[in-house]
Amino acid sequence: MMARRRTSLAVITSAAMLTLSACGGGGSTPDSASEEKPFAGETLVVGGPQANIIDTVRAGGAFDKAFKKETGATIKWIPGQAPDNLTKLISSKGSTPPFDVAFLDNVQQERAIAADVIEQIDPKKLKSTAHLPKTSGYPHPGYGPAWVVIRLGYCINTKAYKDNGITIPKNIEGWFDPKLANHIALPDPNNFYWQATMPALADHYGVSYNNPQKLINKLATIKAQEFFTSSSAAQSSLQSGNVWLAPITDGRCLGLKLGGQPVKLIPLNLNVGGKAYPYAGLVDTWDIAKGSENKELALKFIDMALSERGTMPMIEKFGYLPSRQDLLAKAKGMEDYKPLIGDFSFDQLYFPDYEKFAPHLRDWTDTWNKAFKK
Repeated sequence: MMARRRTSLAVITSAAMLTLSACGGGGSTPDSASEEKPFAGETLVVGGPQANIIDTVRAGGAFDKAFKKETGATIKWIPGQAPDNLTKLISSKGSTPPFDVAFLDNVQQERAIAADVIEQIDPKKLKSTAHLPKTSGYPHPGYGPAWVVIRLGYCINTKAYKDNGITIPKNIEGWFDPKLANHIALPDPNNFYWQATMPALADHYGVSYNNPQKLINKLATIKAQEFFTSSSAAQSSLQSGNVWLAPITDGRCLGLKLGGQPVKLIPLNLNVGGKAYPYAGLVDTWDIAKGSENKELALKFIDMALSERGTMPMIEKFGYLPSRQDLLAKAKGMEDYKPLIGDFSFDQLYFPDYEKFAPHLRDWTDTWNKAFKK
């Protein structure tokens, strides 16, 4: 079973030690008894994001050590991404879940709720709740909280643009520049960017969710060099110069910029219902898997993930924005990150109606595959 419970021997031993203590024997003191960790010896299995994101959060093992110091438990990390984690949860429905805590996003969280594979969470049980925005801190009230906020634009290699005389784009139309032929990477339908952005683009171009062909036909005019399921792979292609444009998250692009690479984050500049939105929005969440026997321990993990310890490394390495408003304010005051954050507000993000889009997802995926995987 996933839950790693302490053995009966450990319970008997503890009881014996308490009895000895009460009799004045065994050398125990009230102080040593108070140091007993509530989850000592247990293991929390976390279905996380991609490996390099996990490494950033772990900060050389500091996160794990702090978690063990507080709870007595260890963490088993399983790298993945939100769509993969959801697939694993659905596949295991009715049996032991593959992990206790799942990294998801607001798109996959909605699907997880519909599939009944994640637990409800009482916001009052998380210390972080007090610092989350009231309207977006919990993408779906009663379920996992927002961890980081993602601006979905796209990333360009500015050196390649300059060397090839290509004008720096200002909006989504930059995807269709013929000078980018065979130097653009597009996300595969299995990548979270595709699932989050496709309905936003449909809304921008006035395409009905039940008629994907119109938008797919437009996108099919792009002569892509590659299709990526892993955002880190697209990041590597941009860095190498093989790809000059890739639709990846702000953090993936700004992470390259922080590393000294010649890249720039370009907004989509969507127009929906007469209102302008620089970016499509996505919110990463941490959720508890349905059937986990470590719910209380999972809550401890989520609180630590949303804390400064679990969030600030994401800003420092990738420029991702924290959902916690106190940490966002802190980041805006840090000189190295001010240019990356700018005048960010949630009003800049467009969130499509994923509940209405979800029933058409398979049709969109099939139409895309027929157009691009000939």
